[in-house]
Amino acid sequence: MDKLVCSICGYVGNQKRFRNTEINEHFDNAKEVWCPTNKCIEENKDKRIIPKGYVKNWWYEYGGWCTVEEEPKIIDIETVKSIQKAKHILDIGLQILKEHE
Repeated sequence: MDKLVCSICGYVGNQKRFRNTEINEHFDNAKEVWCPTNKCIEENKDKRIIPKGYVKNWWYEYGGWCTVEEEPKIIDIETVKSIQKAKHILDIGLQILKEHE
């Protein structure tokens, strides 16, 4: 990907390859890429819908271009703690069973 191209209106950004390779991956893997032009934003409000299971990321570093990507599979800290506690309880139960064999 050398330049950004809007998935909705076809606008081609004047930027070349980007400095931040981590952000480049967002653009490379995005379902859609939306330009920051006022014309596109105003005329295509009905097309700028984020599908269920996707998130919109706005990239200030890249002039306000947006990516629409799959929602990351991240769980909160409370869920992680609950899973760890459940595994610990299971380990204790297994240890008790082994002792009584």
